[in-house]
Amino acid sequence: MKKAIVMLFTTAMLFVLVPSVIAAPLGNSIVTPDVPLDCGVWPDLPYKSGSVVVGTGEVSCATAHQNLRVVAGIRDSSGRYWSVERQCYNTDYCSVSASLSYVSGRQWQTDVSGYVGSWNAYYSSYWLSIQ
Repeated sequence: MKKAIVMLFTTAMLFVLVPSVIAAPLGNSIVTPDVPLDCGVWPDLPYKSGSVVVGTGEVSCATAHQNLRVVAGIRDSSGRYWSVERQCYNTDYCSVSASLSYVSGRQWQTDVSGYVGSWNAYYSSYWLSIQ
């Protein structure tokens, strides 16, 4: 019985951890300092919308939690950075978008930090050129 519980727990942890690690292209940052719950964080690739570049960050969980907090940031290769924070309550998903004015010839990156109770994680997209 004890062996079955350990196997079930190990399988569940792999289900939560492996997709986040596999989804990270080379050069990305993933930091998970605390034991994860059933949640993960994902940055969407930056995209141009009119005269701005938008970066969206998401926290997604398998079950609903009392409080999810997500901070999404957008940066360009000149060092400009802007972030936006959002709190969501009694849900399994929370997202927020940040934007910077578009400047041609620069590269762009989205990052996201997610917080659920004492758990937190950080993930960044790769640098992307946008025309």
